Amino acid sequence: MFVLPGAWLAGGFIGLTARTSGGTALTCISFLVLGGLLAADAKLSLRATAVLAAVIGLLHGYLNGAAMGRPEVGAIALLGLVVAVFVLVVFAAAFAVPLHRHWTRIAVRVVGSWITASGLLMLGWALRRG
Repeated sequence: MFVLPGAWLAGGFIGLTARTSGGTALTCISFLVLGGLLAADAKLSLRATAVLAAVIGLLHGYLNGAAMGRPEVGAIALLGLVVAVFVLVVFAAAFAVPLHRHWTRIAVRVVGSWITASGLLMLGWALRRG
């Protein structure tokens, strides 16, 4: 819960100093990977989960920071964004962790397949534009 927002904040501060954002394809790939892991009901170790959260947080934080413009204003917006990411992660974990019934796990996997499909659709649009 703390790795993703921390990495997002670090990536955001790095991104605030960048002149370019780009990264549309990387965003799409992150949707594909996360949705695919959720749809597959993958059992990741704590270390693998932390590394994945750090990579995703750094990537999306960098892209958010690079898109925010002036660092003086962007830093405050970035802090608000990181707090929102933390709250979202806490709510998602509180919702998903207690699910033990078979049908609830299937419902979460279906949501993962929708996330994967959205990532694939976004990737197609990004490649078509590029």
